[in-house]
Amino acid sequence: SIDFNEWIKVTGYWFLDEKLSYDPPPAFVSFLKKARELKKKIVYIGFGSIVVNDTQKMKDTIVDAVLEADVFCVLNKGWSNRFGDKDAKVIDKELPACIYNSGDVPHDWLFTQIDASVHHGGSGTTGASLRAGLPTIIKPFFGDQFFYASRIEDIGAGIALKKLNKTSLAKALTEVTTNTRIIRRAKHIGELISKEHGVETAISC
Repeated sequence: SIDFNEWIKVTGYWFLDEKLSYDPPPAFVSFLKKARELKKKIVYIGFGSIVVNDTQKMKDTIVDAVLEADVFCVLNKGWSNRFGDKDAKVIDKELPACIYNSGDVPHDWLFTQIDASVHHGGSGTTGASLRAGLPTIIKPFFGDQFFYASRIEDIGAGIALKKLNKTSLAKALTEVTTNTRIIRRAKHIGELISKEHGVETAISC
């Protein structure tokens, strides 16, 4: 079937490459090194700047799920319970040692060093996950995020998470870090995307 009219050109992703200018804090580098030494899988969890009703419950859910799945987690705690919430990005001292609150980190730097990603299904973050060949869990909240969640599952590269709770997230984390079918499929898609040159194609068009 034809998805687009002939005058529409699908160029491939346009990525913003930021890794060359990123200088990670020593504590972050040590955290990633420790995870590898302990042979633990590393997952990224970040839901952008979504607004949730209970930020503490969100954090507790993630912490409990990460502990149950026995993985290490790079956490971008950017969510808020209201616009302008000054506490949303505060680093929590009570986080367990297996969770590092990173804040915003360039995806093209981080995603090549971890094993799976969990996010809200924004188009840019989804593209970055796929580019890196990462098994991906998407918990959509609104808009086109639901499309990307279903799509990531349809292509076999991850899981669409319908409900976010400790049990569902822990199960999904275990699945995407151990299921060889999902891991291989995600890697294959990453290899395909690496052959695309979206910006150059757009310019030539």
